[in-house]
Amino acid sequence: MSEYNEGLGRVHISHDVIASIVAIAASEVEGVHSLSTGARAVTRGNRNIAKGVKIAIEDGSVTCHLFILVKRDYPILDVSRAVQENVKSHIESMTGLSVAAVNVRVAGVVFRKA
Repeated sequence: MSEYNEGLGRVHISHDVIASIVAIAASEVEGVHSLSTGARAVTRGNRNIAKGVKIAIEDGSVTCHLFILVKRDYPILDVSRAVQENVKSHIESMTGLSVAAVNVRVAGVVFRKA
């Protein structure tokens, strides 16, 4: 959990909140089919959208690990880089924390047409 003390009291940002920000930011990227736990997909309709996202906070800096499924016909490296950039931007703008790393693991490619 990340904690701030701004003079008026303490503010705690839980790992679950940051993981949810990561999941939403990743799902916004064109070419991302869904998040994955490594074994199965996690979609936005699922109540636990952040499942499969791991967060570590050390010295006010966030490192996150996530699994994605990429849609066919999208360049995997381009999609992965876009996910990294979008996740970093969302975390920093919404929490004020710096991002040390966004580690993306492509768990698969979805070949069926949407």
